[in-house]
Amino acid sequence: MELAKLSRISMKHLVTLHVMLDTLSVTTSAERLCLSPSSISKTLSQLRDSLNDELFYRHGNVLIATPLARRLGPSVQQMINDMGQIMSQKAFSPSEYHGRFALAMRESTFELLAAKLSAHILNLAPNIHLDIYSKDNVGFDGLMKGSLDFILLPHDLSQPADIDENLIWETLVD
Repeated sequence: MELAKLSRISMKHLVTLHVMLDTLSVTTSAERLCLSPSSISKTLSQLRDSLNDELFYRHGNVLIATPLARRLGPSVQQMINDMGQIMSQKAFSPSEYHGRFALAMRESTFELLAAKLSAHILNLAPNIHLDIYSKDNVGFDGLMKGSLDFILLPHDLSQPADIDENLIWETLVD
């Protein structure tokens, strides 16, 4: 599916499809989602257009899910579960963190700060893996490309604070 077409499908569409597959009723789905039946119908219509499938059809008084709708069900449920986990993450706790941080600093700063900084960080976050690089080798491009999380610099008037508007400058020690 092309990105432009995919961008027209939102979480609203996925949740509506999920609930509709569970209830097979526009009215019950609307009640469960605290929406109007017409809102559910409109969302389904948009999804039908995007997927080029009816998704549900009437057989007497009963709604039946199409084969495509039934096939999408488990994937949609997984996406909703994944999004729920993303949205309900608890606050960051260094002591529980398992992962990596990459940082760079000038070699002159490395001699002054690296040992104390590493010891302090590992005390707070014992399961972290630190990758420490020379700023001269990686530089600000590393931040921009995502290969670095931080660059630690001494207060240095020769280092302009306006290299990129997306970079955030913070004083760690006065």
